[in-house]
Amino acid sequence: MIRHALALLALCLIVSARTDASRADFIYGGDAYGAFGPPLVPPVADTGPLPAAGGTLTAHLDNFSFMGAVTSGALDAQTKGIGGLVSSDASVATFHADLRLLGINFVASADLIQSHTTADGNIVPLGVTGSAMFTNFVVNNMAINSQVPANTMVDLGTVGSIVLNEETTSFTASGAMIMVNAVHVHLNTGVDIFLAHTESDIGNQQAPVPEPGTLLLLGVGALGLLGFRTLTTRSYRSVSWRLLKTWSVHQMAVRIKATSGVAFVFARTLALLTMYLFQPKNLLTPS
Repeated sequence: MIRHALALLALCLIVSARTDASRADFIYGGDAYGAFGPPLVPPVADTGPLPAAGGTLTAHLDNFSFMGAVTSGALDAQTKGIGGLVSSDASVATFHADLRLLGINFVASADLIQSHTTADGNIVPLGVTGSAMFTNFVVNNMAINSQVPANTMVDLGTVGSIVLNEETTSFTASGAMIMVNAVHVHLNTGVDIFLAHTESDIGNQQAPVPEPGTLLLLGVGALGLLGFRTLTTRSYRSVSWRLLKTWSVHQMAVRIKATSGVAFVFARTLALLTMYLFQPKNLLTPS
């Protein structure tokens, strides 16, 4: 009975050591703001950049007015990073712009303008999503659908142009980023207006070196298996070897549920070590 308990404890210690060794570390990034009009208007209701460690940032402004020509109700923004996922949201309520007094034939209004982005580090490959939504959005007497495809261009003739649901993405071997402007107004006078801006960024780094606790568990587990070999009788070795001989090394690796290349090699090594420890001595020497 003691032999059985010792072997089981040793195997459990070795398998549990793998969990800490394969921990993933995420690097978070994100930002969101309600409106931005460079170079005259800085970002309004801006969360600022999300810390690399994650967390939640929010920003709110009850209302906004620029020279009475561009006004809005509440502007809200949020960016959040937790559990390998970054999500960002921004909205502008009761938006109205009338630039005719400035000599620009541009009139727009909307009950609500929103954008949303996510960056997910828990999937392979890393993934991003983005979207924009409009409620009763009208530009120069032209109604805009509530949802439009990414980077939809609206030509304003000599005035300029508008990009709706403007999306920009970037992917690397260890990171993914997406940025969305629900509305990007470009006027030929050199004025740009950005409404409901969100961005989400995630980096995924695999920790390559086991922690000290992991090495300790591996050592204790290996010693336990060696001790079990010395306590096992010849007849029990013979029965165990017959059973283990029908259980392939590959199957043992799968049973341990290895999820990465390093873990799979570790599992195969563990299987070979276990088979060696359990097999009878008379099988190791020529007859």
